[in-house]
Amino acid sequence: MPAFTLNTNLAELPWAKTSQLSQQLNLNDQWKLLLDGSSAIYSFKPEQVDAIGRQPNPSEAVLRELGNRGISVMQFMSHLHRLARVYGPAMDRPQLALGRKFAPVRITESVSVTAPASGLELEVKFKADGFPCPRFQWLHGDKELPDETSNFLRLSRCSCCIGAEPYQCRIRNEIEEDQEWSKNYRQDSKQYSSEKITAPLDLSTYQNTNSCDRCKQSEIERVYGNLSLSMANGDRSSERNRDDGENAEDLVATDKVALIISNSEYEYLPRLLTPPCDAETLAQVLLELGFKTVTLADLTLVEMTRIIKEYRRLLGAGVYAVFYFVGHGFEANGQCYLLPVDSPGTGYRPSDCLSVDCVLSIMQEHEPALNLILLDVCRKYLPSEMNGFSVEAKRYEPKVKRNTVFGYATSCGVGAYEVRGDTNGVFMKYLKNHLTLQRPVTDVISRVLRDLEDDPKASEAQYPELRFNLSKPRSLTDPLVYAGHTVSFEHHTIEWQHIHELPEPVRVSFEELNLRATVWFDYCGHFTNMVYVFCSIGDHRSADDDNDDPPVSTFALAHRAYVKFAPPLETVHTSICADDEEGESVRSLLKNLQKSNGPISCRIEVQNKETSAVVGETDVVLGHVLVTKIFRE
Repeated sequence: MPAFTLNTNLAELPWAKTSQLSQQLNLNDQWKLLLDGSSAIYSFKPEQVDAIGRQPNPSEAVLRELGNRGISVMQFMSHLHRLARVYGPAMDRPQLALGRKFAPVRITESVSVTAPASGLELEVKFKADGFPCPRFQWLHGDKELPDETSNFLRLSRCSCCIGAEPYQCRIRNEIEEDQEWSKNYRQDSKQYSSEKITAPLDLSTYQNTNSCDRCKQSEIERVYGNLSLSMANGDRSSERNRDDGENAEDLVATDKVALIISNSEYEYLPRLLTPPCDAETLAQVLLELGFKTVTLADLTLVEMTRIIKEYRRLLGAGVYAVFYFVGHGFEANGQCYLLPVDSPGTGYRPSDCLSVDCVLSIMQEHEPALNLILLDVCRKYLPSEMNGFSVEAKRYEPKVKRNTVFGYATSCGVGAYEVRGDTNGVFMKYLKNHLTLQRPVTDVISRVLRDLEDDPKASEAQYPELRFNLSKPRSLTDPLVYAGHTVSFEHHTIEWQHIHELPEPVRVSFEELNLRATVWFDYCGHFTNMVYVFCSIGDHRSADDDNDDPPVSTFALAHRAYVKFAPPLETVHTSICADDEEGESVRSLLKNLQKSNGPISCRIEVQNKETSAVVGETDVVLGHVLVTKIFRE
């Protein structure tokens, strides 16, 4: 069994592990990097640092002092991971010595471009995370840019620097070879490396009229080189180039946002298989294209209406907006209707469903530059009392703007399908292949129509449809430029970040049992109304416990800690996760976060493994989790 856990105090680590950590941190006095003053715990006076440096093993002294200040293994690894973003592998290696799990690269903040109208430079940036800490390499076309190895890129806006080829960033992390821990990580059965690359970014539209010396010299050479040809042609070439410049148009987004709703767990209608995967697929692609995505599953009508009204707070002039719904739906009286998970099995009334015209009306109030509405639903005519339905149905009159594109999974009167065994439904199966193309969004949907026509299984059953009044060739890959819209962009970013935050781990002591439970969360893909919740049990340690090498007690190992949530919150797929280094924990998928009216609370039950008897319990407030912040009363 492991000699320490994530909750172990640094001062209580086994001697062998402390020695291994010290060996890493003593190299080039890297222990000094730990004392960065980022908090009071990591603040040391100059005379303290000098005194530590004179000791035979400075790193061991630092670890002991941090332990005396209450730092656990988990908190120490979090500090190291933050430092690794600055100092690289030097701060990854101590975490590897502690057995931190490999985590593949993921983009946590989408690519954005800042280009002040009067400035000579632009900046491209994004954020990514993973363990080991990701490394970055910017590319211009197929060529690596020397020294551009951070998560941001600064460029002069002159033509010789920007050029016509797109920019991308390759993000990679990997467990190093030839280290003492490498053999444990680099096994065929384990993932030990990952790589992502951002979507191609065309920056040619940002070129301004200012030129650097290199540009001016190139222009002089070009003019003299073509002088005779220009004179022979009556300067027609120059005139043509000038006309092209006047007709060119810079298409950019001041922000990119997407609302994705996946309904599959219906109460009275057949349950669907692929909507969660369809939603996750789209969310990942859009995130990589710079979109702020909000992805929710299994919403009632009240919840769908509320989240759409919240979503409009992210809209505004110049914004690219995507709305995607996958689930059950139908067509009636020229309108498409979306069915919430609490809709009746038959006899739908307008009050049981959500009209797409209603969604469009809400979105058009804020006049985004692009409204892309993707409807992955059936469009059969379902209401049995069509006349009565038509009388009751409210007619919406959305503002008419040249900004809207509808991509339907199928045509009026026809169904949309999922193929058993396929990860995605038929529509998303083909849509995902074209979303990252630098093509107008209308062309993207048209390509899906052509692909599905060539599908021997689906071509005679499903007929996607494209409708639009978009007047400009806008693409989902258009650059994100919020110059002139900085306040609204930052406001949208804060709103988005609030509903993607997880609370800090919560530790609860059961002193009468000499045990301590820890509850923490992890993301379930990109969904914001469901989350993985973990609970582990370990030994309770008092502040004056001076045992240098405390193993996990047999008594603690004989127990498990479970979290219980009151309805309407629901936990499913509970399983036991065992890890040689991090011990045993109970994992569950917590659903229906949108039904919470405030911070999440739970009951922690400590059970005897052998008898399943509850030997201790307590109630605890865990805080806001993801989307609960916007559904609070």
